[in-house]
Amino acid sequence: MDISQKCYWRNISMRIGIYLGAADNSTDNVAEDLGGIAQCLTNHELDAFGAASLPASVQDNYIQIPTTSRTPRTPYTRILSTYRSCREYIHKRSPDVLFQVIKYQTHAPGLALAGHHASVPTITRLASDVFREYQGHSGVKKAGIFLLDNVLARIPMRISDAMIVFGPYGAAQAQAHGMNPDNIVTIPPLGELAERFSPPNDQAACRRELNLPIDKDIALFVGRLSRLKGMDFLAETIEQIANEQEMLFVLAGEGPYYEKFANKFSDDIVRLAGYVAHEEIHRYYKAADVYIHPSPYEGIPLVLLEAMNCGVPVVSRPAGDIAFLTPNITETPAEMAATILAQDWSSEWLNEEYFTTQYQSDVLTDLVESLGK
Repeated sequence: MDISQKCYWRNISMRIGIYLGAADNSTDNVAEDLGGIAQCLTNHELDAFGAASLPASVQDNYIQIPTTSRTPRTPYTRILSTYRSCREYIHKRSPDVLFQVIKYQTHAPGLALAGHHASVPTITRLASDVFREYQGHSGVKKAGIFLLDNVLARIPMRISDAMIVFGPYGAAQAQAHGMNPDNIVTIPPLGELAERFSPPNDQAACRRELNLPIDKDIALFVGRLSRLKGMDFLAETIEQIANEQEMLFVLAGEGPYYEKFANKFSDDIVRLAGYVAHEEIHRYYKAADVYIHPSPYEGIPLVLLEAMNCGVPVVSRPAGDIAFLTPNITETPAEMAATILAQDWSSEWLNEEYFTTQYQSDVLTDLVESLGK
């Protein structure tokens, strides 16, 4: 089946089940993803099932179908929990298509297996560079992550009916690990976000509201302050820039590197904002001159789209499909520091047509209707 071909049975309403996860799965950070899917599939009935909560902002777009609350304690029992929840949901609602949106490593294998056994078509979504993630660990944990990401994560490649990737890197990874190339579809995260993610009318006023200096260039990072998110790379970049000129780095997030940054840098160099609610994070983008992304394992993270929607250029390490979005790719801390010091960046949004609601609505609608016909 070539799922890139157009379908002509529009107007046929189908029931699509989207798995949210176990009760301890946080879903607030995927509200934009869920909202984008609902915006694209307006002609179909959308179920959000599982024990996790449905974000308040999208509750009008979905029918929430609770399944038995389970408490999986390992990634492997999460796969089993996903399988059981999917089988329970299939029995309750007889969906036309099952759709995994988040947590590929633990949700996709269980959902693909459940759909395969019940003869329900499945869509899985490869949203990060899962096959290289083990390289960020060591010892026994590295072996466990490798097993999860490079053995069990191949299950959806073999049996899911279609796979969504964010760009050419994701497509190449999926094909290399067993996915039929005819069943791979490129749909990056939705680029048209909430209205609050837009360029500021008055950047100085935005900075005053956050008690940030008006007379300094500001570089922003939003995310978990951890080794896997590239904090060692970021610290080295900051050191090199701080030796050359005055610049403020604002880090919005929590994690094990919070105290390390607090001890290593003065408040004049690094401002630690701590946890910032997603409803408030746009204020930080509007105050920034550049967004820096040091993580080595990504697909296309939503924070990059939020920054670019606010008119903030992104400078990033080469990870996943980020080069599908921005040309500002730097290999080393020294290269990232030089790019930021010289302000040698582009604000161009590459492949912008792939991020529009029109493209994504057409392609996603064609995909689900081709599977559920």
